[in-house]
Amino acid sequence: MGSTELRRFAGWSCAAVALVSSATICLAYDSAGFVSFGVGNKRCGQYMADARQPERGFVYETWLSGYLTAFNAYNPGTADVLTGTDFDGAVVWIKDYCREHPTVVVHAAAVKLIEFMRQQHR
Repeated sequence: MGSTELRRFAGWSCAAVALVSSATICLAYDSAGFVSFGVGNKRCGQYMADARQPERGFVYETWLSGYLTAFNAYNPGTADVLTGTDFDGAVVWIKDYCREHPTVVVHAAAVKLIEFMRQQHR
């Protein structure tokens, strides 16, 4: 399957999932070319709206904890990218970023958080 076909398939898959249920699991290609799954593909503005309901915000925070855990696991020399803060501090940072950038997708905001944290430890 070529890249264009895969993107078209991904788009139709997301549409089918949305029609079948209210699930938030979809996939999208990042500008760097990797596939991102789940609510990380939602726009920051949607996250901020959903976060008003704790059970919905929890879904995003669970996604973020997995994203950061994977970053720690697959980046040699990084035991804890959040050194100097805790997970609650990371959530506050992401929410602040998302308030300022409502059209950015959540996984891009998570990348910005990681970049910010790495700058703090240079």
